[in-house]
Amino acid sequence: MSSMTRMLFLSPWVYRLARIGIGIVFIWAGGVKLIDPSAFARVLSTYGLLPEALLAPVAIGLPITELLAGAGLVLDLQGSLKVVSGFLFMFLAVLGYGILNHLKVDCGCFSTEETAVQNSLHLAVLRDVALLLVVLYLFLWQRTRRQASEVGDFNAQSNKIEGGCHDGEGEKKCFSVSFIWGFLALGRR
Repeated sequence: MSSMTRMLFLSPWVYRLARIGIGIVFIWAGGVKLIDPSAFARVLSTYGLLPEALLAPVAIGLPITELLAGAGLVLDLQGSLKVVSGFLFMFLAVLGYGILNHLKVDCGCFSTEETAVQNSLHLAVLRDVALLLVVLYLFLWQRTRRQASEVGDFNAQSNKIEGGCHDGEGEKKCFSVSFIWGFLALGRR
């Protein structure tokens, strides 16, 4: 990986923009469905996956959960990224079911106007795969930062044990990698 690519991959700003972008998409999708839950219930019923008794609760509960997961992602709340990725896998499974069964239905993703678009399920799959790739980036970014933080903590402990960060009078004089990684980790909050 080139240094520019690596720098962009590790940039807290790229991470923030991607996280907030996905969060806004989920807030928007949940909000649009909440405006007319009966229309969303009709879309859900066309898939034939839910019993009639569950259509109304799911038509209200799913968008609320989407909206909350999106807000959690915007606010960088722990667990929201996992909820969003779970939603995307579920959406892909439902869309795949619709494609395999040659259903001519609205994907139910954002609005009821998507039915007019030819191959709306195929386009929705491509959109969800793209969102999933961004979510994968977010997971990898978090993992990379966590590992760097752990290495920084290890370096700090090593320096403390070896006494390599002190001058003759006992003052700390080193500017170690652990401090830099710790500072960068603070930048993501």
